[in-house]
Amino acid sequence: MFEHKVHLESLRVVQARGITRENQFELSDLKNVNVIYGRNGVGKSTVGLAIYKLLRPSDKLLGRSAEVGGVIRLGDTNLDLQVSVSQGYASVGGVQKDYPDFKSAGELSSYRLALEELISEDDVEFAKMIADETRGGIDLRAVAKRIDAREKPKRPSKLAAEWKHLHKLEEQRREHQSDIARKEKQLATLREGRAGLREKLGLQEALKAARAAKKYEAQLKDLSIELGQFSEIIGRLTGGEAENLSELQLQMEKAQTEVERCGNTEEAIREELEALEHLDAVSRLDLARLEELQTRFTETQRDLETARNQQSSLEAEMKGLASVFTGAATTEELNRRSGDIDLGELDIVYPDYIRKQQQLWAAEGTLSHLRTDVPEEVDFGVEGLESRYQSLQAWCGAVDEDQFEPGAVTRKLTFASSIAMFIWAVVLGFTVDAVWFGALLAPLILYTLCLRVTRRSVERHSTRQQIEAAEALHYPELTEWSATNVQKVMASLSEQIHKSSLDQQKYHRFKGAQETVHDCQRQFEDARNALEDVANRFGLELAGIDSEQKLLRLMDSLAQWNAALAKLSGVEATVVHLEESCGSTKDLILQELRAFRVGAGTTTTSYRSEVSEAAMRLADFQDAQNRSDSALRATALAKGGLEQAKAQVEVLLKKLGSASLTVAELEELEGRRADYQSVWHAHAEAGTLFREAQATIDSRPQVKELSETQIEEHLDDCDTAQERLQLITEQIQEVHTEIEVIQQGTALADAMADKDEKGFELRDHFHDALDGLAAFSLIDYLVKETEGDNTSLVFEMASANLHRITGGKLMLEVVVNEEGEEFVISDAIGVRRGLEALSVGERVQVLLAVRLAFLSTGETSALPIVVDEALGTADDDRAHEMIESFVKLAQDGRQVFYFTAQTDEVEKWQAVLSQYEDLTGNFIDLDEIRGFAPNAVPDQTLAFLERNTVPEPTGMSHTEYGKTLGIRLPSVGEFSFGSLTLWAVLDDVDDLYGCWLRRIRSVGMLAEVVRGHELNPVDAETARLAIVRARALEAAVEQYWSGRPAPLELTDLEKSDAFPDRWLEQIWNLAATVEFDGGGLIDSLRRGEVKRWRQDYSDALESSLRTVGKIVDSETATADEIEAAASAIFVREEFELELQMPWLLTRLFQLLGDYRSTEVTDG
Repeated sequence: MFEHKVHLESLRVVQARGITRENQFELSDLKNVNVIYGRNGVGKSTVGLAIYKLLRPSDKLLGRSAEVGGVIRLGDTNLDLQVSVSQGYASVGGVQKDYPDFKSAGELSSYRLALEELISEDDVEFAKMIADETRGGIDLRAVAKRIDAREKPKRPSKLAAEWKHLHKLEEQRREHQSDIARKEKQLATLREGRAGLREKLGLQEALKAARAAKKYEAQLKDLSIELGQFSEIIGRLTGGEAENLSELQLQMEKAQTEVERCGNTEEAIREELEALEHLDAVSRLDLARLEELQTRFTETQRDLETARNQQSSLEAEMKGLASVFTGAATTEELNRRSGDIDLGELDIVYPDYIRKQQQLWAAEGTLSHLRTDVPEEVDFGVEGLESRYQSLQAWCGAVDEDQFEPGAVTRKLTFASSIAMFIWAVVLGFTVDAVWFGALLAPLILYTLCLRVTRRSVERHSTRQQIEAAEALHYPELTEWSATNVQKVMASLSEQIHKSSLDQQKYHRFKGAQETVHDCQRQFEDARNALEDVANRFGLELAGIDSEQKLLRLMDSLAQWNAALAKLSGVEATVVHLEESCGSTKDLILQELRAFRVGAGTTTTSYRSEVSEAAMRLADFQDAQNRSDSALRATALAKGGLEQAKAQVEVLLKKLGSASLTVAELEELEGRRADYQSVWHAHAEAGTLFREAQATIDSRPQVKELSETQIEEHLDDCDTAQERLQLITEQIQEVHTEIEVIQQGTALADAMADKDEKGFELRDHFHDALDGLAAFSLIDYLVKETEGDNTSLVFEMASANLHRITGGKLMLEVVVNEEGEEFVISDAIGVRRGLEALSVGERVQVLLAVRLAFLSTGETSALPIVVDEALGTADDDRAHEMIESFVKLAQDGRQVFYFTAQTDEVEKWQAVLSQYEDLTGNFIDLDEIRGFAPNAVPDQTLAFLERNTVPEPTGMSHTEYGKTLGIRLPSVGEFSFGSLTLWAVLDDVDDLYGCWLRRIRSVGMLAEVVRGHELNPVDAETARLAIVRARALEAAVEQYWSGRPAPLELTDLEKSDAFPDRWLEQIWNLAATVEFDGGGLIDSLRRGEVKRWRQDYSDALESSLRTVGKIVDSETATADEIEAAASAIFVREEFELELQMPWLLTRLFQLLGDYRSTEVTDG
């Protein structure tokens, strides 16, 4: 059905809308139908938008800073796509490709289908657009609405009623002209009555307080006696001490186990490092030098190939010149025949002149080429280097004093050296110059001399110690005489000898070229003088010799021949030089590879694989070193955790005033704590109420003199006084208003003016109605003229879609009426119905067909659609029909993504998909992928109420109940006061259960309940303590970030305006290499890691990042400062600090990790 099927195989959401790099996730193994479910806020909408961000990176669906990736199958090709900074990158098997262009009929957001969209008025616009196409794109109904054209103008009922009201008001104003004195007397009487009632109501609060004070006073006495019956230690309990002590003891055991495990890890890594210790002397600089040599070797080979091609080209050119000019087949034939050319004396002198000139050019060209590579110093020191090499060679042939055996070792070493020299001479003869074959005599001479020397060594032998003593001053680089060090120095000397020999040869060639240039210059001057003499005798000027056509043609050809010959000479010299360079570079590469213990293959040509193997070995060695450092830090951290747990146990027991309490004893004391708290809170509440009542009584001293009977009588009278006061106040306002209206004097004139103005509005409305009626008649005529059988391509596609989705049961038509364009549906027997007469399932099928028809007009491939909870209001039968519609789309080749927070919808999808053997579905729990507690188990068929029932905490500890509720504490980077879970600040599991039942689950929600004076599931003091604890944690986290810059965000770079936008992507990629550290980014830029980057950009960027706090110079907050910031909150709010410290230390450790160690980790 489609040219290509776009199938999303996997999706990575790295960074987007609330999803950071730390909690990025990936959806893999995606099918034709994918049902993605999870709680609200888990990121379902972000995943849906990420799909279309991947299809079109330039769309601003998720913002410019979004970063997503995935694999898309397009036909038979799998494309690996990556989107970062709104730039798309595509590759196949690691090879970069052009990013695919998925064409669509509109914005990609139109491919998102939601229930509220499918059944809203918005989709009627699709029908209107189809109808507009049949009229050439003109929307006549929109024109009618814009000019307010109406067949039946609205009657001005409101204007007419307002005019009648104003007329009646005018009549009333004429009658109200007297009786002001009577109303003022009535107003004075009412005011006196109001003052008396206000005085009586002013004592009401004090009277109520006096009645309540006696009750509170009696309650305080009873509660004080009851409090005295409890032990003092119960008053120090805050709840959960037994559980905390048990957990701390368990932490100590775990920490001890971790210390032992870290020790074992250290030992294993130490053994691994010992196996790679030969790389300890190798550094990254050595590897970089090796890589540079390999690159130089490859480039030299490429230059050599170019020079050889140029040489072949010149030889072919000379061969062609010889054939064209003389008919000779070869250049040698041209040389032979050119001697037979006789043009007289001028013909002899002129070619000689040209030849001498060309020789001079060739000699100068050769000299110029050799000058670039000639050594600066004349003294090459070859003899001295060879002498040092021979001394070290003698040391290698000698033996230690305790292993002295004259002759045997020397003969073996000499034989090995002779073999090495033989191989060396053969290699250089083939790769550098044939002259080196003469060096084959050296091994024979060396071995003959060895035999002679060994015979003499019977009488006189030198040991290694004797050679070291005699030659120590000549080898300052040998800090230690060992076989390895001596071999390294010998290798270096061998390289220097070879290089000095080459430099000496280059120098002699250069001197020879200088002499050749001098000779050529002298010969050229002689030829020029001879030519000038001949020209003078013939009566010609030297510059006019070329007037003879035959001579010109001959001389021009000979000049071309000599020029090509000169170029060929220079190119041949270049080839020789490059061949020598290849040989020397190859020797250096082999020497460097030996340091890494990497052997070169016999068939290798570029040494790229050998260099890569050396890099891998060095990387493995450095990785082992890094893991060793990490293991040492882990051991220190585990030991710190052990000490921390011990300290917390001591603090807990010290707070309770006993160093020997056990968990069982604490549990017994905690069992009575609820009774104690109940009495304590009742006593505190009664005291507060008594003090408030007494303060109210003190504000009204006259109440103190009244008896209880008088107080009750006054209160009974106050019950009706408020209603009487309200009635009198309304009467006063009414009378006062009447007096003001009468006294103003312009009321009658204003009423008359208002009535006249409303009459003018009635006349204007009449004329507008006439204009609207005329416009409607004209547009109605145009609509009828343009309607007909002219259907658009979009309409035809919509009809075909509906026929396919419904199996031919429904047909689509578009009609235009007074209200605009709308759908008309015909069934199989020809009955027409409007959208309002369709079922939910039928309506969704029709609108889905139109939506897909509109989208498909511009598609080159079938793009996926995203459906968001489209089953929301449907019953089981309609839901089944709607799911069947989406399944048919998937069967036609379009991938479907369905998002929902309702697990019953998941079960409905499972039921439908189980009926299709040819269609695969994938059910993805986004809660599980993101590491949250699952919202529900879709495989279990449970009622909605059972899935949302809050579990009771019977028999559970605070920690166990938190696990049951799926609690997850935020990391220090995610912490916020409002979203902090109540589990972190409430100790009583019953309080947590009550809050969860009321769906109050965060500190922010609890604060709103307290602020709004709503019914609170916990008492006021407990709620206040929970909020204060959250504020304390907020202060601690804020102090923790002091001196610690937050990671860089893309918006930090965008808003800095420190550099042009073209640098943004490159700078963001560099930030990723330094783990998004602002200071590290600036350091990298100042080191020049970005080419052509201006340092004034670095200064501006650093200033901006310091302003937003991404680079800080202040010292990192200490553990004491963090705890002090939190403690100050408890002290300020008058809570006993000692009672709160155990809780605080526990929560800080959970949020910040081991924040008392030197390296604070993100908990």
